[in-house]
Amino acid sequence: MNTLYRLFNTLALTVIAVVASAQTLSAGTIEANVGEQATLTVSLSDAAAATALQFNLSLPANVTINESGCALGSAASDHTLSVNKMDNGDYLFVLYSPDLTALTDGTLLTIPVTVGNNATTGSAQLYTVRSSKQDAVSHQHQNAVFNIDVVSPTTVDIQLNAGKTMAGYSSDTTLDFSGVTNGKAWIATGFVDGGKVMLSRVSVVPAKTGFIVTTETAGDKIVVPVSDRSAYYVNMLESILEQQTIYPTQIINGVEYTFMGIGTIASSGKTGFVKVANERSYGPNKCLLKVPTEYLASEARGLDELEMVFDETSAMHNSQCTMHNEVSAPVYNLNGQRVSKPGKGINIINGRKIIVY
Repeated sequence: MNTLYRLFNTLALTVIAVVASAQTLSAGTIEANVGEQATLTVSLSDAAAATALQFNLSLPANVTINESGCALGSAASDHTLSVNKMDNGDYLFVLYSPDLTALTDGTLLTIPVTVGNNATTGSAQLYTVRSSKQDAVSHQHQNAVFNIDVVSPTTVDIQLNAGKTMAGYSSDTTLDFSGVTNGKAWIATGFVDGGKVMLSRVSVVPAKTGFIVTTETAGDKIVVPVSDRSAYYVNMLESILEQQTIYPTQIINGVEYTFMGIGTIASSGKTGFVKVANERSYGPNKCLLKVPTEYLASEARGLDELEMVFDETSAMHNSQCTMHNEVSAPVYNLNGQRVSKPGKGINIINGRKIIVY
């Protein structure tokens, strides 16, 4: 009988008529950096001899929790915790005591919260809050609303793997390499010499743009300032901001493309682009080279590997990238047509490629 009563009391959270009660849960505003983890603390007040409690947690888009990392606090030290993700993306928390131990006021539990790359500041909510006492009556409480303030970073750390001096990267923020001394950024601007990929150095990498980062010291960490500058490039590197499934080939707008990642070229032992061999999970914050399959089959003679050629002569990485409104020298676009003034993108001025922001 005692066991049945305990089971009935736990289930009373959902099956017994609801009785209104004062608010019992609260959660303060938390501040979290993009891509980092913060701790949400849920507190209990007016416990009123409740032995079990449940609530739903709703979070802003691209904010998640680590269910296995949730931990009970002093107010529920003798209780059992169950956390489940629901079909709508919210989380259901259930706390109960097989021995009908009463909850106390204080810290109920701590929840590790991870802020994804595309998350923005928003409100969160603890809702459908219900508690149950030994009288087997479910008490409904007020919702608790709080904010998750997402802090935009001022710098982005790019950590290269041990033994590596090159990596593919992408960021949801614009990065400025102009003052970085231990790393360089490159985009893929075309093909040369029958199958080699031309990489052009740039100082400003727009948000959501794939790029190659290089350093002279293997395994180095490159700290890059976030910028509000803008730039436009013709770039064959595809950004992979979130973890996703990548296929060796994919048809985009009626054109078949082959995807290639950074790897070792078998014939030369050099680092280059190697065709993605099989379906695989890739990302986040990575990039892949997107090449028209027809080019690989004809111009590059069916190659599954492409060498890299680094071009540091472009003006896209130095101070001449920024243009003034008045230019005395003739200005031409990439089609060789003379224009009245520089336009956004790449211009030819005094025989040099100049990019206008």
